[in-house]
Amino acid sequence: MKLKKRVLIVTAKWPYATSSTDGGDSTTKEIIHSLKNEYYLDMLCFRNDIDEKAEIEGIKNLYFCYDDFAQFKNYQLHSEKKFLIRIAQAKIARREIGKIDQNYDFIVIQHVMFILDMAEDKELLNKVVLYPMFTGISYLKSGDKVPEIYINCEKRVLPLAKMIISPSKVEKHMLVEDYGVDEGKIMVVPRPVDYAFHLRKITQKKKIKLLYIASIRTQKCHMNAMKLIKTIINKGVDAELHCVGAVQDNIIFFECMDYLKKNALTHHVVFHGNKSHDQVETIMRNCDINISTSRWETFGRGVYEGMVCGLPTVVTNKLECVTKADNIGIYPCVVNSLDEMVNTIMDLFFDEKKYKAESEKGKKLSTILSVTKVDELIREKYKEVFNIWDTIKS
Repeated sequence: MKLKKRVLIVTAKWPYATSSTDGGDSTTKEIIHSLKNEYYLDMLCFRNDIDEKAEIEGIKNLYFCYDDFAQFKNYQLHSEKKFLIRIAQAKIARREIGKIDQNYDFIVIQHVMFILDMAEDKELLNKVVLYPMFTGISYLKSGDKVPEIYINCEKRVLPLAKMIISPSKVEKHMLVEDYGVDEGKIMVVPRPVDYAFHLRKITQKKKIKLLYIASIRTQKCHMNAMKLIKTIINKGVDAELHCVGAVQDNIIFFECMDYLKKNALTHHVVFHGNKSHDQVETIMRNCDINISTSRWETFGRGVYEGMVCGLPTVVTNKLECVTKADNIGIYPCVVNSLDEMVNTIMDLFFDEKKYKAESEKGKKLSTILSVTKVDELIREKYKEVFNIWDTIKS
């Protein structure tokens, strides 16, 4: 009988709801869920807003480094400074991980920033499973200013990781072409979506209720969603937008609020902030159509969450991770402009046949992105790469 292998999870995210919850927190929860029954899991968490007595199901030992790395606090720095901060934080990460890494068979690291200072630690990186989350080039595509030194740091370390788990073929292509990562090291596994499918029908023709699941920051381009509502209303159709997600950039949030006030639209948009899984599901069931105006994504979690729940979904052609996801093979409505998005939304709302056809896509998608199926994919890859699947069950 062999002992369970020991795994250290390194993150600045938290698997339970906080004021900053976003896709990264969900990914942390998913990593723990995938591995907790097969491995001995510890976690090193870099943040200062969690009770030191907190517990996480599936985690044996929880360690905190109170140098707070929670990236959302830097999102509203509209300059290169937040990336220079991450380079400095990477030195702290290297120090703290180095204190305990010898105790583990491999290390799961959530976010490339944690390894930026490890280019000389090849032995350590050879047991790292990396979830890149968002690289510097992704930030560039999202509209952020990224210093060259940050991307150069990424280029030195990304090819050295033992394995990289990416949620899309688009991100994999970027890692290979722009960062020189051996494609054999990259496994494409979509994020699971833990919502139930419901075939939707339009029950009223008076008001279009739109949903946008996205943290408020530069990448998500909420101002375009505000303009979308204005255009629909100007066409003589009442509309309401429900925004679900943390306010990670107060500047953008207040710009949206000013726009709504100037255009007498404040009662047409609801900012829900962070909500629990069940609360999000309730909001989704009260909406008619899901949208995304994001500039760039590596997976598009909010897009797929709406679709799985049966909401017809409309996105721009900028979301290549969704529009080119042939490994998933189910696509939302794709448009080339805000005006086209307006027309598509109205066509769906007033055409029951089109609406039903788009809603039905969620049934098959809910199977493809089920927690069970994605867990199986991840576990098999760990088995293949580390050859340690001869573990005992709890």
